[in-house]
This record gives sequence, structure tokens and C-alpha cells, in this order.
Amino acid sequence: MTGLKSPLPKYYLNGAREILDKKGLLKEIEGQFQGYDFGRFNPVNVPLVIRSLLRGKGWRQDFFTDWAFKDRVRLDILLRDSCGSTTDRYFFDAEVLYRKKRIDALIQLVETDHHPKFWVVKRDMAHFRGVLTVPICLIGIPCVDVDRQIELQRAGAYREGVDFIPQIVGEVEGE
Repeated sequence: MTGLKSPLPKYYLNGAREILDKKGLLKEIEGQFQGYDFGRFNPVNVPLVIRSLLRGKGWRQDFFTDWAFKDRVRLDILLRDSCGSTTDRYFFDAEVLYRKKRIDALIQLVETDHHPKFWVVKRDMAHFRGVLTVPICLIGIPCVDVDRQIELQRAGAYREGVDFIPQIVGEVEGE
């Protein structure tokens, strides 16, 4: 299985890097994602794969959302057709939690090559810089490589649907 070949693109706001480095969460996330080629999964299932990987490292998750929490850090998974207003709303939801002293930082995962794109969300973060006080780390996930998916489908290594997800959960939990 080929993994990510280069570091994930990141953008930090309001001291997020220092907070997350101190907690060791950035290294943990990159370590979990390093061995996975998200492009081989149906893009709709990538959040399920990410949730499985995080669950294996002790992140608490809400069953009905793509949020996870660990060590007073909230992680939002916004992939595959999340609209721009959704990403902005999550910024402000996190801002409310931060002002109530319920979280120390927000990590937001977005795709690098599909809406909401990393560079668009990065631009929005810069636009709201004067309003947001919550430390935010934006991380880009390369989820879709259509040519690679076609190649993998022909080789029988790419699967549609969720049939592959239980195998990932077993790998993460050491079964």
C-alpha cells in the first residue's frame, strides 16, 4: 500500500501550531495518515476511514457528525462537497466553544483537490482573521486522483462502497 509521499499541507492561525505541537496531536495525525493512500477509496468513504484511524488513537467522536475530540482539541472532517458556508460555520462554532473555554484549538481537515479546497478555506481563514480568536490548524488531505482510481479499478484494488471499511477498523484497532 502506498502512503502519502509528502507532508500534508497545513495553515495555522492564532498560535495553533504551538498548542498542537505541545499536545503532540499533529505528529499523531500525520503518523496515522502517513500509511494510507486515500485516493484508493471511494471519496464518500474517506471520512469513515479517517474516523477509524482517529478512533484507534483515542479520539472521542460524535456518531452523527464528522467531529472528533481529544485533549481539548476539536477536529472537523469537511470533505467531499461540504459547502463553503459549512466550513465558515464550523469556524464560528469552534470560536464559541473556545470562548466558553471548552476547547483549546480546532483542526479542520479539507481536501486539497476538491471542494472545499485547501486554498479556498485558507483564504477564508485569512479573511476572518480579525474576528476569530480560536487557534486553528487547517490540514489538506489528498483524497481524489481520478486517473489513479481508474488504474486501481482496472487492477481490482479500488473498491466502491463501504465493504473495505471494516478491514481498516481492524487494522487500526490491532485485530
